[in-house]
Amino acid sequence: VELLALDRYGIAMDSDRQSICDYVSEHPERVCIILDGLDETSLQDCSEFVQRVIGGQTLQGIRLIITSRPCPSMFALSDTKQFQHRVELVGFRPADVETYVKKVLRREEAEALLVEVRKDQQLASMMATPFIAKETCRVYHHDRFVPRCVADIFERMIVRVASLRARQPYKNWSDIPQRTQKLVLDLGSFAFDMLIKQRLIFTEEDIQGHSLSEEAIALGLLVTCDPSRKDSNNRWRFSHLTMQESLAAKYQVCCKPM
Repeated sequence: VELLALDRYGIAMDSDRQSICDYVSEHPERVCIILDGLDETSLQDCSEFVQRVIGGQTLQGIRLIITSRPCPSMFALSDTKQFQHRVELVGFRPADVETYVKKVLRREEAEALLVEVRKDQQLASMMATPFIAKETCRVYHHDRFVPRCVADIFERMIVRVASLRARQPYKNWSDIPQRTQKLVLDLGSFAFDMLIKQRLIFTEEDIQGHSLSEEAIALGLLVTCDPSRKDSNNRWRFSHLTMQESLAAKYQVCCKPM
């Protein structure tokens, strides 16, 4: 998209890049542009060229795929007739959130958590994702803690794993013994290295090459893709992509100078 924008505004570029732009202009029907995560910006913040692409005012004939969580930008696009197909992964609507919370928590707990949800727009948006709603209820039930962002939830999940391992009711990261903290940070170092390499699935060689101990693996944050396999060809992943990102961030914060 950046190259096409440069070409449209007449900015000189090398022959290889120019040939790409010429091909797109001559064969738009063979081009697919993917704008992934529109909710992470806004239409107003996009470049003028990208806005024109989305609006169908330039590069007509291309295939355009946009992914986004529910957000004002997507609602604005819903009013246009440019898109032939819309696919929606429907999460919890506000009424569904209330129903779910009341089903999984005791009455007093549910009412107290819903008070927080109603007054915090970000928390309400998070609860639209069923997995986040489930973990928010779990965290609130165990700790009476109200997460204000997704990072809070995964931080509590890490603390919960450490608590189960030690059979001690830890409340915060600082409560966890240093030995267990080191195991978590070892996983964080591995998670960070794999993210840098753009790896989400790992081999036994990756595990051994990073010298992860059996104790670190036994925490349960790193799981096998196929639990039925016990041979050396098995592959591994973190229990959730955001868990890999959270562990990598924890390692960076705790082990790297700012």
